[in-house]
Amino acid sequence: MSTAAVPFEIHYSSTKNSHDDIIFAMETHPSSDLLTLGDIHGQISLYSFIPGKECKCMWSINHTPGRPCRVARFSKRGEWLCTAAKDRTSLFITDTETGTLVRRVSKAVGATVYSLFTASESLLCSGDEEGEIKLWDTRSWKEVLAIKENSDYISAIIVDNKRNAMLATSGDGSLSVVDLRNRRFEQRSDCCESELTCLATAKGGRKVVCGDGDGVLGIYTWGLWGDVTDRFVAHPMSVDSMIQLSDSVVCTGCMDGQIRSIQIQPNQVIGVIGGHEEGFPVDNLSLNHDHTLLLSSSQSSCKFWSVEEIPKMADQREKEVEEDEEEEKGRKGRKKKKTQMWEEQTEKDDFFADL
Repeated sequence: MSTAAVPFEIHYSSTKNSHDDIIFAMETHPSSDLLTLGDIHGQISLYSFIPGKECKCMWSINHTPGRPCRVARFSKRGEWLCTAAKDRTSLFITDTETGTLVRRVSKAVGATVYSLFTASESLLCSGDEEGEIKLWDTRSWKEVLAIKENSDYISAIIVDNKRNAMLATSGDGSLSVVDLRNRRFEQRSDCCESELTCLATAKGGRKVVCGDGDGVLGIYTWGLWGDVTDRFVAHPMSVDSMIQLSDSVVCTGCMDGQIRSIQIQPNQVIGVIGGHEEGFPVDNLSLNHDHTLLLSSSQSSCKFWSVEEIPKMADQREKEVEEDEEEEKGRKGRKKKKTQMWEEQTEKDDFFADL
């Protein structure tokens, strides 16, 4: 059952051979209705959009012709955009308003950057194809910490600002935790049987949800990093992207082309939000600045989904589950009380029968 409608869709094309224009990177602006797409040719484009009406390209630039733009992240205020390309070890900083390159951090990493996350206005996190995590001071673009604890690519990075911690999933099947306040590596979980591909927090940050290559959501409890404390098999194939929608709901993009809304504890699939062409994975998910639209990309398509009603549906279902549990608890209590009364009466009858 679909839980959201598509306001509109971008059929991305930057060249005459539009079927080759595969979207690799997608990111929404933190405070405006702006969207950036990076493609297989290395081109980065910025779009402005009016939900449900139009989408207009503001500028396009290519820092790495012929090299796919693998990842893109806006700064916290959105004044610059950081991108990285496949088979390149540099970071490229582009001015959001003008689309001009303002800085290139050459040889920033030892291998191709695979993931980025803006932790704060002055701190950027990166993860590369060989499992190295780096922290960057964006005021000087100097490296402030380098960690090599993983044996495979860093697939995704998020930051819990409340706990001042960075979380990263890896192709080696583990979840890593970095203490940002003290700039040190904290812990790495045991390796799962499958690669970990994406992650999000839930339940006030008490739970960390990780998607894997087998379609399973592994749920960690904060502080208990050794192994998952819960598992939910919710997908028929690999979970390739994930984003937190509300305190108890995450949205996932699967290799089957479907986008699902998932409630966390109680674990259940709320519904299928929608999908892209069957047989192609949903590579990227992002929310617009007011969290009313979910954007997804797959191949050369970028779709916009209305999702503001989904958290309400989840809250209602959670309330119903709690009411059912309370009712069941009440039934068990009444049954127990009746059993105790019956046992007491039986003891009295046996007592008088012996006189």
